[in-house]
Amino acid sequence: MSGRPVSLSSPLNLRILAALRKHGPMHSYALAELVECSRKSLTTKDYLPALHAAKLIHIKRWIRAPELMEKEGYGEGRGEPSRIYAIGEGEDAPRPRPHTNAENTKRQKRRNPERFTRQKIRRRGLASVDPILAALVKPQGVEA
Repeated sequence: MSGRPVSLSSPLNLRILAALRKHGPMHSYALAELVECSRKSLTTKDYLPALHAAKLIHIKRWIRAPELMEKEGYGEGRGEPSRIYAIGEGEDAPRPRPHTNAENTKRQKRRNPERFTRQKIRRRGLASVDPILAALVKPQGVEA
């Protein structure tokens, strides 16, 4: 928490609690839009942390950022787990384990197989080979 104490009865905190009560569990992005405040202000200026510490809200579940970003229309995230807040005192959901390097690589290969083909060509010393021959070396599962 930052050095500045936040009153639990501040107007913003009351709007946060009212939004959670009315709309149910939500992420800080959606919450920020509803209470007309920046997400950074909610998460780093002690509003959500103060409400959480006072047990007025709890972490209902965690989701990975790409799932949230695509669902909420915010673009693509990095896969870091994000909190979904709910009103009331409750037990916080456990934070999910981080993705392993192997899981990250597999996901990146699935998203951009051409990039990994180019890397494979460079590593094998095929970069100086005729471009037509290099184009024939394509990743598995990619249609021509």
